[in-house]
Amino acid sequence: MSGRSRGRARTNTVPQPTPVAAPGEAAAPKVTTPQRAPIPPVEQTGRGRGIAPEQERMQSGQISPVSRSSGESPPQQHSPPRTSTTSGRASVRGAFAQAGTSTVIGQIERMSLREGEPEAKREMRIEQVYRTRPEDRTNTVGTGGQSVKLLCNYFKIVNSPDWVLYQYHVDFMPPIESRRMRLGLMRNHDHLFPMNKAFDGSTLYSLTKLQNETTEVASKRETDGAIISIKIKRIAEIVPESPNFVHLFNLVFRRCLKLYGMKEIDRNYYDLRNKITIERYNLEMINGFATSIALYEHHLLLNAEMIHKLLHKTSVYKVMMDIYDKTRSDNEFRDACSNELIGRIVMTKYNDKTYRINDIAWEIKPSDKFETLHGTTTFIDYYREAYKIEIKDRMQPLLSILPSAKDKRRGLTKPILLVPELCILTGVDERMRMDFNFKKAVETFSKVGPNDRCKRLSEFVQRFKTDEKVKGELSRWQMDFESRPAEINGRILQFETLLFGRDVLKRLNERADWTNDLKGCPLLKTIRLNNWIIIFPQNKRNTATQFLQTFRSVSKPMEFLTQAPQEISIPRDNAESLVNALKSHVNQSTQMAVVLLTSKRKDIYDAVKRVCCLESPVPSQVVTTKILEDERKHKSIVTKVAIQMNAKLGGEIWAINIPLTDTMICGIDTYHDSSKKNRSVCAFVATSNQNKSRFFSRAMIQETHQELAYNLTLTVKSACEHFYRTNQTFPKRIVIYRDGVSDGQLQLVMESEIPQIQKAFNLIDSKYNPLLSFIVVKKRVNARFFASTGRGLENPPCGTVIDTVVTRQEWFDFYLVPQCVTQGTVNPTHFNVVYDKLNLAPELYQKMTYKMCHMYYNWPGTIRVPATCQYAHKLAYLVGQSLHKEHHNSLCDKLFYL
Repeated sequence: MSGRSRGRARTNTVPQPTPVAAPGEAAAPKVTTPQRAPIPPVEQTGRGRGIAPEQERMQSGQISPVSRSSGESPPQQHSPPRTSTTSGRASVRGAFAQAGTSTVIGQIERMSLREGEPEAKREMRIEQVYRTRPEDRTNTVGTGGQSVKLLCNYFKIVNSPDWVLYQYHVDFMPPIESRRMRLGLMRNHDHLFPMNKAFDGSTLYSLTKLQNETTEVASKRETDGAIISIKIKRIAEIVPESPNFVHLFNLVFRRCLKLYGMKEIDRNYYDLRNKITIERYNLEMINGFATSIALYEHHLLLNAEMIHKLLHKTSVYKVMMDIYDKTRSDNEFRDACSNELIGRIVMTKYNDKTYRINDIAWEIKPSDKFETLHGTTTFIDYYREAYKIEIKDRMQPLLSILPSAKDKRRGLTKPILLVPELCILTGVDERMRMDFNFKKAVETFSKVGPNDRCKRLSEFVQRFKTDEKVKGELSRWQMDFESRPAEINGRILQFETLLFGRDVLKRLNERADWTNDLKGCPLLKTIRLNNWIIIFPQNKRNTATQFLQTFRSVSKPMEFLTQAPQEISIPRDNAESLVNALKSHVNQSTQMAVVLLTSKRKDIYDAVKRVCCLESPVPSQVVTTKILEDERKHKSIVTKVAIQMNAKLGGEIWAINIPLTDTMICGIDTYHDSSKKNRSVCAFVATSNQNKSRFFSRAMIQETHQELAYNLTLTVKSACEHFYRTNQTFPKRIVIYRDGVSDGQLQLVMESEIPQIQKAFNLIDSKYNPLLSFIVVKKRVNARFFASTGRGLENPPCGTVIDTVVTRQEWFDFYLVPQCVTQGTVNPTHFNVVYDKLNLAPELYQKMTYKMCHMYYNWPGTIRVPATCQYAHKLAYLVGQSLHKEHHNSLCDKLFYL
């Protein structure tokens, strides 16, 4: 389609930065962009910042191909032109390792080096489990509750008792930067390790013990004939409890997955031979497994979880051409492409590597030149020679990808450039997320029940006992797995009882759903609504009238007393009209502003929330007229709106008995601000009364793009002071649930957030020292549990606790199944008590956590996390998506963000 043009005006060319060379390359690749006429937009796609050619198939110091011993990383695969290899989360920065997909199930932390990844010389980084279990905490297993037998997706690893693993450090003289070259030079000495070896470029593992502690050998470098001295020094004998031992097991297991024919995509492995086609959406789904091996409470266990990915069938180039056909001007085309593509994940067709698009290099095309170790070439020639691929449109722009933090640590800072024609989009866009039929189509294949899931996982592990290649690899390392999943003794916590108004008690059943109990039931505490306004478009007056009539009828049984509101009609419900109406009619005595909208446009919603949360602070309720006009759901919708309005006014909907007096239970979560890349929002929510049914909320803007919350001191101080104003005493116990923290950030939490919280106590009074417990909450876990019943395997009952077998030696942790799930397999939530001065018994922490999962007023049922965490998430989302500023202080004692 090269050459198509509509005679659009061109924007000026932006100078591109010079990319740097990947480690091991002799010279920094440099792109040469000759002077030329502007490129027609049909032949390009985006705004660019620069290009970075990929390392060549053989680095400088190229060596002759040699055979590779089992257990060693395979040769590096070819990748697209770039300056660096990327790595990361969902977007999978790392070289198209995520076949055009969105992750349906969470990913595990990668425990081995990416094969073929060029890198500067460094010591191998072994993942260490940061110990957070208090030294005086000897018992982490709770008591009480009903016992239940469970199976899980963990398999015990069996190894020979006489296994001794030897670790060696390998040095090269002169130093060799290219990891590929170091691997090749060592292959010439495979005879030293006849049993097996695993070598990552600097650290070598083997079951062979060399005679001498230090062994020196030499290899000839093929490129220049230089003799390279190699010193192999034995540094340790590895015991099964060592992190190095676990690291090796993961390396070996990943190699077994490859031997079985599975493809690595985004750190996990997928079977590309059996794709599921979803024709209506032009997608394919592939199934795979997320695996990790770690040392748990008593045993070394393999965790295996089923995962699914969606692959788009169309290229990025085709998407851009479709946009081109729908736009009329150059600027409109470029803006539309940027809106559609920037931030999306793409995968290269030729090596299944994935990247997140950061920009579009409109000024660079495949016919541009860049320098390699062997001279100057074009992108067209590069792909022709490296992959036997002919680029059809020679005038298309390139996609620009920024290097990851890992790349920057290795000195690789320039953008990576990709050809749209050779990339496919991955993941799910906003239109698909809002499409109920799409979700239903995907869940048909992705939702797997306990019976089928356990059966497939057992078959997956059993394959390793039958495949000859895999059996050979495992036997060389004396590894084996138990075929049956590990068994666990779980406990089911007792059903809870909720307290409503007029001392009405409602005992819950095994489903933990009280939707019907809310009907005609008085709320625990209501706020009389005397002064409020309702704003609606003129053409929706009937809808507003019907809403008010139903509102009066449903609020009466709740004992939520209200006066008639001031009705304000506006010609159109655009942002300007709504903002003017709010500013004109909201005053200091206004208790609530209700706004009816005809659309879900984000800009209008944001405008309303900015006025009500920043300029004229008042609790606000936004409702779309479409949902109110659904006669079947009208009454239930208005009922939920009435409950929300009472909560936003500072009312209490229900309560649960948590017998810890003078205790403040808090939640912390973060959300990255959508308006600025380098800002994030940290939200803090704390209970403020003895019933734990009222809440204090604050949000903080962080100028650095980080997940950890800073500047907590003043916020915690404010929460304690608010608690004092409500209860005439400061909290004697404080429990904080912290969401949004990965295992690798535990040390930072311990060293940064907890000291900030303790500093707040000193600001209140030098003698004030409440008992503090800090619990990290993790929702994205790969653990799954199955209860054995007469009907086969089912999801564990609501309230099931798991605190043995699959918990860690280094942590005081437990899993909780707080919800009743009837479709698919339930996802448990992981809780890790990283700081514990309350010194409660394990079962008390577990019961308190489960009770707090009942206290989210937006849902008449249990949720996956304690309510304060979910409230913090809602607040952080509102500020990060709509407000982009800290909300007004007068709203801190209200759940205005529900």
